[in-house]
Amino acid sequence: QHVESLAKTDEARTSTATLPGRSAGERHVTAVGKSTCALGLAMAAAQQGKRVLFCEFGARPASADYLGVSSVTHTPHQPLKGELPGLWVARLEPHQALQEYFRETLKLGPLVRLATENRMLSRFWKIAPSVDEIVLLNSLYHYERGTRRVGSEELDLIVVDMPATGHALSMLGVPRGILGLGRVGPLGRRCAELDELLGDREKTGYCIVTLPEELPVNESVELAQDLRTRLQLETTHVLINRVLPEALAGGERVLMRRLQESVRGGTEESIVQLAADNEELRAMQDTRIGELKERLAARFVEIRQHSERGRGLIERLAAQFSLGSEGAAG
Repeated sequence: QHVESLAKTDEARTSTATLPGRSAGERHVTAVGKSTCALGLAMAAAQQGKRVLFCEFGARPASADYLGVSSVTHTPHQPLKGELPGLWVARLEPHQALQEYFRETLKLGPLVRLATENRMLSRFWKIAPSVDEIVLLNSLYHYERGTRRVGSEELDLIVVDMPATGHALSMLGVPRGILGLGRVGPLGRRCAELDELLGDREKTGYCIVTLPEELPVNESVELAQDLRTRLQLETTHVLINRVLPEALAGGERVLMRRLQESVRGGTEESIVQLAADNEELRAMQDTRIGELKERLAARFVEIRQHSERGRGLIERLAAQFSLGSEGAAG
């Protein structure tokens, strides 16, 4: 199945991170559909019988809106337990991840409470560089290793909806940065394990989500280059979102051009012009997709544009991921 290829599920537990194709230095925001694609991938894998954990970091969890549930918390739960028991979701929260890290390293409850509930220390953890990133990665590490389970089951796949590009790159680089300062102690050992996991191509894949437009394509190429040069991480897949369907065949395009010349006024002209505009936009998308494939060495998945919203959209994306070769290239 194509979802298995995309997520590299040849290992018992696999993680894949979705990243928005947007440069860290840009001030504008291009909504490429990163969270919807990530959630669609997780749902597709769960529909195929896999035990999947979907993780996100945002203050407002996207999965709650798209799946129509009241809340998504740090503790994984099954939002669709009755119909999709293999899907678990969680919004990893830094303070709770910090508590988990100190319970792991300090062992004693009073020391954990002192380290995480003391007002002065709590302020220190908030401003100290890289603390949030390392404890969140530590939580993911335990889910991948199976040392922290969801319910009583081990996981087959973890899909991580990464934060904005600049923060995501910084987060992925934290373990190696700390290792540059020293490898001793529990933190040094854990950073070495995290760095190994993040760079393990058999277990971890990096998916860039983009649009078939000039700016997102350029930014996706820049992101892939940053992953390689700064972090020595390879982009495994590029998800090209909102690709228009090919509405007309070759002979129909010829007929449309004739109609453009002969039809004047009224609803008929508007319909013909709409078809012509769609063909022109699709041709522009094809050009951008071709540029992307020339500039990046990865597997490409073209995701059709859908009109649904909310859970309906996620289900449509999941269905497309599960189709295997349809809509995929590269």
